[in-house]
Amino acid sequence: GLELKEDIFHLADGRQERRVTVESMILGMSASNSNVIQKGDELLQVNGQNVDDLPFPAIRESVCGQRGSLVSFRFRRFQESANSSSPSKDFQVVLKRGSWGAEHAVVSPEDQDLLDVRSWPRKDSMNLQK
Repeated sequence: GLELKEDIFHLADGRQERRVTVESMILGMSASNSNVIQKGDELLQVNGQNVDDLPFPAIRESVCGQRGSLVSFRFRRFQESANSSSPSKDFQVVLKRGSWGAEHAVVSPEDQDLLDVRSWPRKDSMNLQK
């Protein structure tokens, strides 16, 4: 349920930089229902393997797999702001392939906190006695 795209940038010094990003997700599948992955997130790893080490067809093949099997992704999200030096956030998501529902997507509490745009700690995360 995850469509990726590959962009190749030609740098001024003659080098090339490649970026693999999320282009879209199939609604109702575990990637979209995770409520974590977003269009434009940069894919860094699939099942612990750096995408820099893989040709694009191999990356797409790694994303696909037997329905019900698990696949682990590490993404980078660039923060949009007026300040061009805004930091990026890396996070990991484990999905069950071919599944419908957010319960088939696992994000660590630490990564979820990094991605949560609300203030931290949240009132509902604190157990305060009256």
